[in-house]
Amino acid sequence: MSADPLMTLRAIAADPYTGWADRYPDRRAIGVFCTYAPVEVLHAAGLVPVRLVPAGAGVAGADRHLQTYTCAIARGVLAGSWEWLAGVVFPHTCDTMQALADVWRAARPGDYVGTLVGPVAVESPAAEVYLVAELRRFIADLEARLGATVSEDALRASSRAYDDNRQRLMALRASLPYSDWLSAALAGQTMPVEEHTRLLESLTPGPSPSPGVRVVLVGAVLDDPALPRLIEELGGAVVDDDLCTGRRGIETPVSLDTGLDPVVALARRELRRPPCPARYAPGQPRPDRLLRLVRESQAQGVIFLQQKFCEPHAFDLPPLRAALGAAGVPDLVLEMEGREASEAGGALRTRLQAFLEMLR
Repeated sequence: MSADPLMTLRAIAADPYTGWADRYPDRRAIGVFCTYAPVEVLHAAGLVPVRLVPAGAGVAGADRHLQTYTCAIARGVLAGSWEWLAGVVFPHTCDTMQALADVWRAARPGDYVGTLVGPVAVESPAAEVYLVAELRRFIADLEARLGATVSEDALRASSRAYDDNRQRLMALRASLPYSDWLSAALAGQTMPVEEHTRLLESLTPGPSPSPGVRVVLVGAVLDDPALPRLIEELGGAVVDDDLCTGRRGIETPVSLDTGLDPVVALARRELRRPPCPARYAPGQPRPDRLLRLVRESQAQGVIFLQQKFCEPHAFDLPPLRAALGAAGVPDLVLEMEGREASEAGGALRTRLQAFLEMLR
């Protein structure tokens, strides 16, 4: 790896899985599929949570298990080569992810498959009690099936390590072009948190990026820095996002109070973090959040990255666009499947260029 921390982070984000076991010979990796996975619990168990994304793997072989109208994220991940993992953990978010846990057991019968079914109605009076019990059940399952131990002290230490990491990553948003910031965020989701934090500490913030045409990105998973890099090349600047691989997954700390049970603290973090469309939180309307992000970042427009066949985000799209329209904020919807931006396809480039020109 390069001695330059930013180059190292870019390289890991571009190819996160090749040679993982050789890079970290004393560590055990466990795959996760969502920011609702309790990474602090996995870290406290002596494991390294590694977020699994297609990463250009294609979908060869997935047709044996999933229909062609299933999202490319699920199909691409199922088609990957994950023999180096100690297992996988599926939080229940969308129906595809819930079903993928059972498909994974059938396709890879020797793998450890952990599940965590969090509350959908996160503002329900019973949500915290239920989620604490579900986290404890998950911890017991992890300990029994992987021979791990999750102590309260280890869980507190892991929560502090992730809080520190998230805080440092959020602090870098204003001092890096978004494509580089996303590379840093993506790299951190596939490597030991301590090493990622050391790389973030070594980064030397540069001058504030040129503002360009200011846009906000909205969607589920963006695992390819090539898309914001293309926006930057065309004279735009991503000034904020509402992505689970971006702000939405990292902006909320665990906030351990003295004497607070760390499992309760983790449950409270999940319940108060900005909800994705797979969660029901009427007290935190997603249109209101998006308008606030646009206002605070002084964005001129919004680009929706709509993963093909992703039903929760498809249902979310009309009210978000209606709110933007009422506020006079232009938007562009890009239906994504795979890593189109890496190939800088003509149609994608043309649509982005036209939208940015419209906003000037």
